[in-house]
Amino acid sequence: MKSAESALARLDGVEKVKVSFMDKKATLTMKPGKQVTEEQARAAIQKANDEEGNAFELVSFKQLN
Repeated sequence: MKSAESALARLDGVEKVKVSFMDKKATLTMKPGKQVTEEQARAAIQKANDEEGNAFELVSFKQLN
Protein backbone atom coordinates (compact mmCIF):
# COMPACT_ATOMS: atom_id res chain seq x y z
CA MET A 1 0.00 0.00 0.00
CA LYS A 2 2.94 2.30 0.62
CA SER A 3 3.73 2.54 -3.10
CA ALA A 4 0.11 3.41 -3.94
CA GLU A 5 0.11 5.96 -1.11
CA SER A 6 3.30 7.54 -2.44
CA ALA A 7 1.94 7.59 -5.99
CA LEU A 8 -1.20 9.41 -4.86
CA ALA A 9 0.86 11.87 -2.80
CA ARG A 10 2.84 12.82 -5.93
CA LEU A 11 -0.26 13.92 -7.84
CA ASP A 12 -0.36 17.65 -8.57
CA GLY A 13 -2.29 19.52 -5.92
CA VAL A 14 -2.35 16.77 -3.28
CA GLU A 15 -1.54 18.17 0.15
CA LYS A 16 -1.97 15.01 2.24
CA VAL A 17 -2.80 11.32 1.82
CA LYS A 18 -4.32 9.33 4.66
CA VAL A 19 -4.54 5.57 4.22
CA SER A 20 -6.62 3.25 6.38
CA PHE A 21 -5.39 -0.30 5.97
CA MET A 22 -8.30 -1.60 8.03
CA ASP A 23 -10.94 0.14 5.89
CA LYS A 24 -8.93 -0.23 2.67
CA LYS A 25 -9.42 3.46 1.91
CA ALA A 26 -7.22 6.37 0.96
CA THR A 27 -8.33 9.94 1.55
CA LEU A 28 -6.67 12.79 -0.32
CA THR A 29 -6.62 16.33 1.03
CA MET A 30 -6.17 18.78 -1.80
CA LYS A 31 -4.51 22.17 -1.86
CA PRO A 32 -6.97 25.06 -2.25
CA GLY A 33 -8.33 25.28 -5.77
CA LYS A 34 -6.88 21.93 -6.87
CA GLN A 35 -8.66 18.71 -7.87
CA VAL A 36 -7.72 15.18 -8.86
CA THR A 37 -9.83 13.25 -11.31
CA GLU A 38 -10.68 9.59 -11.00
CA GLU A 39 -8.59 8.95 -14.12
CA GLN A 40 -5.53 10.64 -12.55
CA ALA A 41 -5.88 8.62 -9.34
CA ARG A 42 -6.38 5.38 -11.28
CA ALA A 43 -3.34 6.08 -13.48
CA ALA A 44 -1.14 6.87 -10.46
CA ILE A 45 -2.09 3.61 -8.76
CA GLN A 46 -1.60 1.62 -11.98
CA LYS A 47 1.85 3.15 -12.48
CA ALA A 48 2.81 2.20 -8.92
CA ASN A 49 1.54 -1.33 -9.54
CA ASP A 50 3.59 -1.61 -12.74
CA GLU A 51 6.75 -0.34 -11.02
CA GLU A 52 6.39 -2.32 -7.79
CA GLY A 53 4.53 -5.43 -8.93
CA ASN A 54 1.59 -4.73 -6.61
CA ALA A 55 -2.09 -5.32 -7.27
CA PHE A 56 -3.84 -2.35 -5.68
CA GLU A 57 -6.94 -1.02 -7.39
CA LEU A 58 -9.24 1.96 -7.29
CA VAL A 59 -12.64 0.55 -6.36
CA SER A 60 -14.59 3.74 -5.86
CA PHE A 61 -13.97 7.44 -6.19
CA LYS A 62 -15.91 10.41 -4.90
CA GLN A 63 -15.17 14.05 -4.50
CA LEU A 64 -16.34 15.89 -1.44
CA ASN A 65 -16.73 19.63 -1.22
